[in-house]
Amino acid sequence: LEGACQIAVEEGEFAKAEVVLLDGGAPDGGPRVRRVAACAEGERTAPPGTSDAPGLAPIDTAQLVTEAIAAAAPAIDNDALGGKASCVALPLAEGPRLIAVLVLRARVCGFFTAEEMLLLKQLVADISFALTHLSTQNRLTQLNQYDGLTGLPNRALFLERLRQAMHNAQEEGEQLLVVVGKLRNFVSINTTLGRAAGDDVLRQVAHRLKAASRFPDRVARVSGNLFASFLPNKTSASEPTLRMDHSLDEAFSKPFQVGTHEVTLTIQTGVAIYPDDADDADTLLVNAETALRRARNSGARISFFEPRMHEEMARRMQVEMRLAQAISGDEFQLHYQPKLEISTGNIIGLEALLRWKDSENTMVQPSQFVPLLEESGMIVDVGLWVIRRAMEDQSSWLAAGLPYLPVAVNVSSVQMREPNFVEEVLAILDKMAPPPASGWPAPWLEIELTESAAMEDIERTVAQLQQLRAREVQVAIDDFGTGHSSLGYLAQLPVSALKIDRSFISGMTPRRDTMMIVDAIISLAHSLGLKVIAEGVETRQQMDLLSKLRCDEIQGYLLSPPLDARSLASFLTDYRR
Repeated sequence: LEGACQIAVEEGEFAKAEVVLLDGGAPDGGPRVRRVAACAEGERTAPPGTSDAPGLAPIDTAQLVTEAIAAAAPAIDNDALGGKASCVALPLAEGPRLIAVLVLRARVCGFFTAEEMLLLKQLVADISFALTHLSTQNRLTQLNQYDGLTGLPNRALFLERLRQAMHNAQEEGEQLLVVVGKLRNFVSINTTLGRAAGDDVLRQVAHRLKAASRFPDRVARVSGNLFASFLPNKTSASEPTLRMDHSLDEAFSKPFQVGTHEVTLTIQTGVAIYPDDADDADTLLVNAETALRRARNSGARISFFEPRMHEEMARRMQVEMRLAQAISGDEFQLHYQPKLEISTGNIIGLEALLRWKDSENTMVQPSQFVPLLEESGMIVDVGLWVIRRAMEDQSSWLAAGLPYLPVAVNVSSVQMREPNFVEEVLAILDKMAPPPASGWPAPWLEIELTESAAMEDIERTVAQLQQLRAREVQVAIDDFGTGHSSLGYLAQLPVSALKIDRSFISGMTPRRDTMMIVDAIISLAHSLGLKVIAEGVETRQQMDLLSKLRCDEIQGYLLSPPLDARSLASFLTDYRR
């Protein structure tokens, strides 16, 4: 704009040129303007706010500017100063929006003729085009370098700033710590409260991280709920790490308000150090992300990069690829472990356990692939497959004349977060379970979930379980005693059974204190009207002791290992004899 004024004075030989920028509404409701650039004969730039150029009688152009704004068209005064000068106010637009007014002054009366105005209108069109182009460029720069949701630098700008910081650190002989952090349980906010709520939380997180950081311009959102920053390190890694911990404590100490809900979040971080872990920005950021994955897998709050992590990640990626092939290649199997009612000696149910025999005919341990199914989200589809296959096997056993036995399946917190989880389970029951008129008793299906899965979002869990219980689906809390559930919350859950974790059962006979814990769990469950199932029972001594403690059911190798569907059918036939 200043350049336009200068050209008007030097090339157009106007006595004066100035630009006033529209600056919102005045208190009286009229337009408010402020001068942003002005030039006059004999000087390059007149300071903003000066009354006029040297040697020129002052002219009040405010009314002329107001008219031009109101009409969105040129306003002309060809008889200024009693016929000694002429003025014109020319609106300038940025696209469809009026943003400024160019005011030109000539030394003679009647200067702005129709012919002169044609030339000036072309000048105004050129200036408006340039303004629109610059605005578009600025917006493109904003889109290319900043995150549209939070306003933080995006991955590209973060890497550009990191490269410059690494260059400076190299010259000073210093280290840099690159930190990436990911929110825990953020997915549950999107699934339970909606994406708009999730977006609101991300904006709040961005604001808090900037407010808590000593270097707010270095805080970036590099993807999804993944944030990053970098810190100078002039001493040892411990000092900036302590500062970072303090900043994170400050940012996440209070719940986030989302409408009427309060959401508590934590963040896990991975750290990579320049120049120890990499000497280029892209690799350094990738290594910090690798360290973050280690933190998430181990449950740690912070993890520093180590070179061997790449080997671990390569192995994990290979297993994930094989898992994807396992789903399409029907490599998963169900094995079933019977449950025995102690008081009658009858087998009264089964637990379905997922097994994987890969393309090389090797049985892969559940501990090696179930966590990966959960992290990748593949557990959602696999979990529904488990329920369908269990129902199919039940139908086959009944057709072969075997007794009715309800089947329990394990459900993870990832599945519980799915908005349509309950509807999908009930749809399978509607399609595959026999109708009540068939005479077969309910339930056909039981689900088992851990304490931590049940307590992740207690309100959502209660609502989901109530829907399942309304359809005769039984619910058990698995691995009870290993989590941190509140007894008050436990009483709220519409569950039918507690399963005592195998670690208590194995320690029950050699240690009296462990036996007392088992006794307390059984008494607690019975006081809440729940039955108790002991997992991992391997000896007759354990079973006899559980019987004395009034445990309801047992499950474990004392009765049978997990068996495939065909082997289980043979076991049940022999057991009945």
